[in-house]
Amino acid sequence: MTELRQAPESNVENINARIAMGRAYRQKKDYGNAIDEYSAAVNCLSAQDPAKGILHKEMGEMYMEAGDIDSSISEFSKAIQTGQYDQYTHLSLGELFCRKKRYDLADIEFDKAVDIDPSSHVFFQLIRIHKKYRRIHKCIAASINYVDKKREEDAAENKAILDAIKSHANAGSAGKELSVKILRMPLVERAAKDKHSYILLPPFGIGQLVAYLRGNDIKIDQDDLYVKVGHDNMFGKDEDRIDMEIFLDEKRVVEYSNGKEDEYIENIMRKLEAKTNLKYDVMLLSLDCGCPNDSGVMFVLALAKYIKKKYNAAILVGGHYEQLDVLMSHDLRNIDYVGFGKGEKMLFVALTALKYGVNLNEVPDKWLVVKGKEMINGNVPYGTKADYDGLPFHLYEYANDKRTTPDDKEFECILDGFNNSRLKVAEFELMDGCFYECIFCCLSNVKEVFILSPKEAVDQLCELKEKYGISNFMFMNSMINLSKKYVNDFCDEIISRKLDILWSDCARADNLDRDTLNKMSRAGCVRLIYGMESASPRLLRYMNKGLRMGRIEDVLRWTHEAGILVGIELICGFPGETKEDLDMTIDFVKRNKEHLDMCYCNVLYVRNTMRFFSEANKYGVHNFRNVRYYDELNCSVKLGYDEIGGLCWEDKFKEMQEHIKYMVDKAQKERDFYRFEYEVEHFMFYLFSKINDRNRARYLFRKAKKYLV
Repeated sequence: MTELRQAPESNVENINARIAMGRAYRQKKDYGNAIDEYSAAVNCLSAQDPAKGILHKEMGEMYMEAGDIDSSISEFSKAIQTGQYDQYTHLSLGELFCRKKRYDLADIEFDKAVDIDPSSHVFFQLIRIHKKYRRIHKCIAASINYVDKKREEDAAENKAILDAIKSHANAGSAGKELSVKILRMPLVERAAKDKHSYILLPPFGIGQLVAYLRGNDIKIDQDDLYVKVGHDNMFGKDEDRIDMEIFLDEKRVVEYSNGKEDEYIENIMRKLEAKTNLKYDVMLLSLDCGCPNDSGVMFVLALAKYIKKKYNAAILVGGHYEQLDVLMSHDLRNIDYVGFGKGEKMLFVALTALKYGVNLNEVPDKWLVVKGKEMINGNVPYGTKADYDGLPFHLYEYANDKRTTPDDKEFECILDGFNNSRLKVAEFELMDGCFYECIFCCLSNVKEVFILSPKEAVDQLCELKEKYGISNFMFMNSMINLSKKYVNDFCDEIISRKLDILWSDCARADNLDRDTLNKMSRAGCVRLIYGMESASPRLLRYMNKGLRMGRIEDVLRWTHEAGILVGIELICGFPGETKEDLDMTIDFVKRNKEHLDMCYCNVLYVRNTMRFFSEANKYGVHNFRNVRYYDELNCSVKLGYDEIGGLCWEDKFKEMQEHIKYMVDKAQKERDFYRFEYEVEHFMFYLFSKINDRNRARYLFRKAKKYLV
């Protein structure tokens, strides 16, 4: 800096020196000195000099970083007056007007940004800005535009990727046509003898991934070992059953994976190969989420060893990041790559590179980041419709042989019908993300929300019904009622097109009224689960929930009156939680028991994607460490912590266990508490598909707990 100050005055060198010094100060966040240098440079330029507008823009950015809104607006406006501006200038100016709550002026700037560059990137920035300022309707519109535009751009980008990879291939290489298969992995989930220990839902995420790859000319087969093993272990002959308990023996499986001979595990692998073809050039192994143990990871290690030894296939593993973190702690000698993030674009790039014999490290980082055995790429269009072709779809149909007690003739016919219903239920997703920032939510740090338009969502639902005969859907959204207008438009689309489906989803007590709930009922909604978490006003403020108890009670009553089953989710174990806080929640359940059909209670489950983790000191916790525990009361934890000035983790966890037992024991007398049970979900859809009287269906659903839970 000293040398720059010695530059001659009033000449080009001096102007450049001041700009360089200003940028150096800016890098150090010394905005006062940076502005002084920029201002001196600007004063040396003529009004017609294009550089003047560029400097005004940079000063606008600096004032924006420093939090001086008015000065930033002034500088950006000067940049625009000189003609030196772009879409980012208008986006920045629009956000500044949002800070001043001048949304009319903000929207003018946003429209100008779109006029200059109607790309997905601009819509992406608008999503972030509108979400930040809780402009929900604008965010929804920007998200729908983003999804449409991103798909257009994605096709062009994939062509560029293909051309770039071909250019790295050997001269004249036409590429080897690879045989590729994706497999959903089984895991150990225990259940009573007459209950399904596996989920009867086709894998929605894998279906989307397969649809994307097939849509981009990647030939891929798919199969579901999870449902095949679960079905055969429950209904099959002894010779068809697989001993999944062996995959809870980590030491033994790891030794097998690392080369030790184990004829028992080898025989299990051969029995698995009888269920699905494993002879492929590339095997994609997918780990499910929500596993209370490491059995899925152990299964991957064993299967990868077997496939690599017998067929020498390239093996790529993906799935839920928590399971992948566990996998990465082991020796991956039989696994080529582990993919983190969204899999669609990542696999398109990786499989294209493998086809043309190009090392994945030679692919530009903007398309695929490879670090050792880790692959990273989350860049993918949202809302790909699922393709389930090739999956054993008949195994997702419900069948069982549950019995009533001899004296319960009333329920016997209903249960017999359910046992033989062959009912199919599937997951579906209208959106990814959330507008709210509850500190315990894994989406609380996500700055984007991606949303399907009501028309496209219903188009996809229509196709799933027509192609696969699915009429019952579990929507996997953070909440269906992003806005009252969105949920009404979605329901209007279903009703106007006479789409006869039933569905369940999560919701907040915002953006709902009697008329909307009645319309949701007519559109096929059979249940809403409200994330209430607690009835303690103090804890609701702590968790940034943003709900009033009076409003919650009104919405629960209106939902009940609309003939929609009402569920609530509760969480125990927040820092500083007391028995008085729990008693408030128990009293709430007592007051509203006539309007509640089910309650789900869990302890606080900490993930590193939560605000609770990223802003730990703000929420009174520190010293996070890995812990793994699961029990029958949903007292499942992964990350432990100490309360600042309070309990250490060991004592906190004991308190958590006491609190959830206290909650369930006290409130159970008033309203049923449920763990998630696959058969309960299917029975709910069966009842509402057969019984038009929703009050009668509600009565039978509550009674079913005796036989299904």
